[in-house]
Amino acid sequence: MLSALLALACSRRLATPPVLFPVQEAWKAVADAGLLTPIVTDGERLFCARGDGSVEALALDGGRSLWRSSRGAGWLSAGAGALVLRDEEGRVQRLDPRSGAVLWAVSAGVAGRSPAVIDGDIVFVSGTGLAAIAAADGKILWTAPDGGDTTSTPVLSDARLFVGEEDGTLRCRDRATGLTLWTLKTGSSLRAPVLLQAGRLLVGTNDGRFLAVSTDKGRVEWRWKLGADVMDSAVAFANGAVIFATYENILYALDQDNGHLRWRSPLPSRPISSPLFIGNSVVVACQEVELVAFDARTGRRLGAATVAAEIRTPPLFARERLYLGLRDRSVVAFNLDLTPSKEVKLPPGPRPTPRPAAPGRERDRDRGRGQNPFQQPPLP
Repeated sequence: MLSALLALACSRRLATPPVLFPVQEAWKAVADAGLLTPIVTDGERLFCARGDGSVEALALDGGRSLWRSSRGAGWLSAGAGALVLRDEEGRVQRLDPRSGAVLWAVSAGVAGRSPAVIDGDIVFVSGTGLAAIAAADGKILWTAPDGGDTTSTPVLSDARLFVGEEDGTLRCRDRATGLTLWTLKTGSSLRAPVLLQAGRLLVGTNDGRFLAVSTDKGRVEWRWKLGADVMDSAVAFANGAVIFATYENILYALDQDNGHLRWRSPLPSRPISSPLFIGNSVVVACQEVELVAFDARTGRRLGAATVAAEIRTPPLFARERLYLGLRDRSVVAFNLDLTPSKEVKLPPGPRPTPRPAAPGRERDRDRGRGQNPFQQPPLP
């Protein structure tokens, strides 16, 4: 109760979220081939990979095509001064963001469809295994000596790497060598990347649970039972909440420290990507054409916008604009209303919520009384 009250007090000090909607189209760039998700940025340009094997760079302001070159079909990653394309067979290319020229290319021996992860001077490639590549020259630093197929994007700390695997294993590896440090069997394949926050891993599973796991030994600290899968990463909010969307069409906010429910809000349809913060608003893209915004402090719905065609890429926020790739082969930039929304009086106190089960006690608590202790009150 004390932590919930403190969180509520903290939420009162956070800035009012922006209005955001309705959106106004700033520019639209259409090509002759469909988009491969995601679209990415290095802070100066917007990059998109297309189904015809081309990669295109667009100006963030105006959408003008800066260059377009044929590099083969694949999935893009970008960072400060870096642009990487990986294909399904495991070939990895580093491209010059300014021209599209190939700086190096290497076969990582790791097939898959997930974008590579650029972390400082190393590029990590996941799929049917895991590999680390030097960003400077493409030298393969290590390949994973053990483990199964990786199903979630690698997440890095200074010394460790965390991935989910097809058989439900959450695996912690040494960043420098790839050697396994610990594993945790979760019981279902893990698709959502973990969220690394204050010495804790926060992750949703494919069997309707959300877990908090210690980074040092892989010990489950708390769990919350859900009604459907979590397929995308959670995000951490400034007031100590972890926010994520589920395939039961609900956006949740839980306390990072103990798993208690802060708030939950219904979504109009299934989410297609992780929640996105814009100020103190959290935006979720939903199938097929809707963007919905909520007050990240309270879960109050702020508004929604409908786009002209099916959303194909996770929304990207840069330079005070929202960028989307659509099924009609277009990339669209939207201007948002970033003025503060009208303030509303926050509720006087937290709603009572069930305590999450202690690790290993979930089955015992569900047995014998015909009542699920995780059952939340009906949505308003």
